[in-house]
Amino acid sequence: MTEGQLEYGKWWSGFMWDHFVTLTVDPHGGRRVGRAGRCPRTPAGVAKAMQNEFHRLLTKLVGGRVPFVGVIGLGAGDNPHAHLLTYGTAAIPLDRMARGWRHGRVTVERYDPMKGAAYYLAKHIGEEANWEMSKTLPPLRSGALITPYSPNSRIQCQTDAK
Repeated sequence: MTEGQLEYGKWWSGFMWDHFVTLTVDPHGGRRVGRAGRCPRTPAGVAKAMQNEFHRLLTKLVGGRVPFVGVIGLGAGDNPHAHLLTYGTAAIPLDRMARGWRHGRVTVERYDPMKGAAYYLAKHIGEEANWEMSKTLPPLRSGALITPYSPNSRIQCQTDAK
């Protein structure tokens, strides 16, 4: 990982995420593939579907904002996929969240900061991957000290997690 990727991993790991989600596009078409009858085939298409369909459903299910960070890139065979960290989704059953993605395979896991999902997302930055973050951020984990990011300064994050 580059120094910049590590900085993002540290920053993102300081927040209280609820789920780690992977959204993969089925190269042969997903189930009920949208109003236009087709799957997103580009990272930009996956980002749009993630925002307009998956994230919108989560927002509807929780009845409010769902802070998130997502990295969208190309996987094996240039198949687009997204990795997300979400907050505010703890009460949604995993299988209900999984049904919210109709363009292919979805994996939903409870977020465990010890597994390094925040760093996993960060390692994709700069590898021709797009990333998006909601305007609203989740609360900080206990003991996390984060200074706000600006393009002219480095992200600082320290936690007391052992």
